[in-house]
Amino acid sequence: FLQSFIRKSSAELWDEVLPQCMLAYQTSVQKSTGFSPAILLFRHELRLPVEIQSPMLPYEEQEHVPYIRTLRNRLADASQLVNMNLRRASAYQKDMYDRRVQGPAYTVRDRVWIRRSMTSIRSCSKFYQPRQGPFEIILIRSPTT
Repeated sequence: FLQSFIRKSSAELWDEVLPQCMLAYQTSVQKSTGFSPAILLFRHELRLPVEIQSPMLPYEEQEHVPYIRTLRNRLADASQLVNMNLRRASAYQKDMYDRRVQGPAYTVRDRVWIRRSMTSIRSCSKFYQPRQGPFEIILIRSPTT
């Protein structure tokens, strides 16, 4: 995140733009949790410079007990939502990984090339052909062979 921000501005000023980058990161909603890191870490959203201009209620005007109950309920709800979103994101990432890991499905009459290992260290690598073929599949005994 910081690299892309620095590319747009001067690379020598990275230490000056770091606070703005951190504020942008802390206030942005993460895809996997569904919440911003600030609300999970500090238990409230950070106020952006634009929001500082709007007035807040004085501390004395807030009722403490209902506020604390509401805050606890919100945190419990946020925790449940985060857990649910993380489970969903984990399942999605596993599905994407499994799609990439599984090899191609071969059928009879497919044409394939076979990868050969180099047989001798002394053989000339200039003329080495790493693949041999094409061959036609005539029988599939199991998915692993």
